[in-house]
Amino acid sequence: MTPTDRTMAEHVSHMELFFGDDYRVREMRMTAANGDFTVYRFSNQVYNQPVSAEVFKPEPLR
Repeated sequence: MTPTDRTMAEHVSHMELFFGDDYRVREMRMTAANGDFTVYRFSNQVYNQPVSAEVFKPEPLR
């Protein structure tokens, strides 16, 4: 994936997603415009757990 926003493209060259045999994202590699990169590895993933409605209750800004 490559950013289409000009400001973002100044910082990020591209991102790559790597999937496991189960089609779930296992790793993401983000490459900066200068060639540096950061790798995120996802492990112990938990899916479809119940989430309380309170988590999504917005609070007014003060």
